[in-house]
Amino acid sequence: MRRIFRTVVSIALTGLLTLGFLAPTSAEAASKKVSAGSVKISGTAKVGETLTAATASWKPAGVVLKYQWYRSGKKIGGATKATYTLGSSDLNKQITVKVTGSLSKYKAASKTSGKTKKVGLGTISYVGIDLTGAVAVGGTVRVVGAWKPADTKVKYQWYSDDVPMKGATSRTYAIRSADETHRLGVVIHVSRKGYKTRDLYWKFNYDVGSRGSQDGLLEVGTDIKPGTYVAPGGSLCEWDREDRGFSVLGAGPNSDGQVIVTINPGDRYFYNRGCGTWRTFEPSAMKQMTYFIDGQFSVGPEIKPGTYETNWWNGECYWQTNSGFDGSRDDFIADGRATYPHDPIRVVLDSSVTGFESRDCGGWYRVED
Repeated sequence: MRRIFRTVVSIALTGLLTLGFLAPTSAEAASKKVSAGSVKISGTAKVGETLTAATASWKPAGVVLKYQWYRSGKKIGGATKATYTLGSSDLNKQITVKVTGSLSKYKAASKTSGKTKKVGLGTISYVGIDLTGAVAVGGTVRVVGAWKPADTKVKYQWYSDDVPMKGATSRTYAIRSADETHRLGVVIHVSRKGYKTRDLYWKFNYDVGSRGSQDGLLEVGTDIKPGTYVAPGGSLCEWDREDRGFSVLGAGPNSDGQVIVTINPGDRYFYNRGCGTWRTFEPSAMKQMTYFIDGQFSVGPEIKPGTYETNWWNGECYWQTNSGFDGSRDDFIADGRATYPHDPIRVVLDSSVTGFESRDCGGWYRVED
């Protein structure tokens, strides 16, 4: 009877398991184990760089992965994500990561990556470093930009003609009379624990000008306000408007004489050289002309609207009409050129034209429409 009873019970239990009425025993559940896939570390082993734990082929689907990073075999507190940014404490150490995969009703599995190379010194980088301000007697020049890491220690030493100036060790430098006609520069020394120290030398590519000159990379809002300006200009005049990343937004001029520029509120920098002193453009103070020579002028305040002609026969004449003065492509309306010999050149300057400029065209005079 005992043998028969045991047999019946055994058959009954087997049937219930087959039909799914009874859960597997703990021993049966423990026999299922997560299949550990691969673990590799990608990234550069230098302070400041970010390492990534790259995993593949972990099974079954839905397995949850957890991470723990190690520094020369010792657990790094709080380093439990798939990525890890190397700090100064990691210098000359080797880094590994342990990945643990888990899933309900499965036994967890872990795998540790291979070691990285010894972590090396990081590199201090910079964004937008340049020298701004009017490079002239009475002007103040300064170093602008940002360093990465942000808490980098920065020291300055200003130079005149490659000779260090005593006491000139701040981010800004007030230009003295003695600096006129000399070439200024600055050595920037940057350092931070765990990083290579760097010495960078920035130098202006032109000499200090006389008092009142505005040559230089001017900060909009600090050195010059947004607005429209006019300057004497000349064959050596050049200017451009720039954004925070020093990308050019507009440039000029295309003429040899007077120049006009509009600096917009969104501009970050205004670079100019050889244009003379800029003064605010005041249309109400202008007198209309019916005759003018090469340069850049406003139609209406300065040039009386109408048809103009030039009979200049020397070299190549170039002219351009614009809808504004910020030097952007959007300002351009039309242009033209003629090379000797040529017939008289005519242009119509009506209410649709805001600015007119010419180079090597000589004098323009108004003719009957």
